[in-house]
Amino acid sequence: MAGAAACRERNFQKAKAHFDKCRQALLASTDDPAQHFTMARHYAEIDDFSVALELLEPLAKRSPENMEILRLLGTTAQRSGKLDLAVTTYKKLVALDPENVELHKQHTRALLARRRYTDALAACEEWLKVTPGDTEALSLKIIATNEVKGRAAAAELLDFEKFASFGKLEPPDGYGSAATFNMSLETAVYAQTTVSVRQPRGDFRVTEELFGAETGPLYELENIICEHVDAYYDGLDKRRKTPFMRTIPDQYILDGWGRIYEGPSDQEPEIHKDAHLCGYYYVKVPDGGEANSSAAALTLGPSASGIGGRRKLPSLNVWPEQGSIALFPAYVYAQTKPVITGQRMICIAFSVIPA
Repeated sequence: MAGAAACRERNFQKAKAHFDKCRQALLASTDDPAQHFTMARHYAEIDDFSVALELLEPLAKRSPENMEILRLLGTTAQRSGKLDLAVTTYKKLVALDPENVELHKQHTRALLARRRYTDALAACEEWLKVTPGDTEALSLKIIATNEVKGRAAAAELLDFEKFASFGKLEPPDGYGSAATFNMSLETAVYAQTTVSVRQPRGDFRVTEELFGAETGPLYELENIICEHVDAYYDGLDKRRKTPFMRTIPDQYILDGWGRIYEGPSDQEPEIHKDAHLCGYYYVKVPDGGEANSSAAALTLGPSASGIGGRRKLPSLNVWPEQGSIALFPAYVYAQTKPVITGQRMICIAFSVIPA
């Protein structure tokens, strides 16, 4: 109990001292698998992976179908960099519970980290049989496809000409001009930051959910975005039988949140994991200072760091203007880059979530 308390306090050195004493007593006095597992979990919590694995591997051999042991073994092996052990363990887990999406994800990610790209591509296909059109599965399939079959094959899913849409919104009635509408949106976003704001990430802040009001500029924007989403779906070539096309939702929910950038730091590329389609509306974009330039860039395509791909993915750079909107599949990694220090930029990110 003392070790667990120290662990909760993030005092790992003190926790380890307690756990080491318990482990010595455990090895000397008992062969209870449950107690060995508990000690392994505690060591994993303080990032002492070698001891955790020393306890877990014999347990996994004694109980080869124990899901709880295998899960901890897999995550501990992956966190410690023992990727071959992680892959083998996740493969066993997927075989034991083939409908479990989280296990498919862990297996695929471990294969990509190990650079076993052909196996990772096969794992993605098995994952997509369980959840067709799964956003994260498709994002990882792009990486594996690019490694195994090349950019041309990856471009089938990263077809920016067919699947990405860019334009400018017309302001709703009653606002007079686009500038007035965007000033009203800027005020509404700042009002939300005074109510609730997520933890700042780098040089930008993120509000909580913005949509759902029954009046006001955010209500107007929600309706306009829905009109653009409907037009986007109507304009797609339904003869293309890609996973994205096969999973177009009959009904959807629109979620949105504001982002306020106050510095030049790049956002880590991200996908909208629960969505089918996503995008950004740019409320405020400072002038870049040159003709036909912008103080922001939107890059589509390149994945987040640390996933395991070696080859460069197809990408598209867009320089948004104030009042512009971007729509693209949710599985496409996107990165917004403010490029001028000391000038604030505001955008509203949104997700089209199947209902």
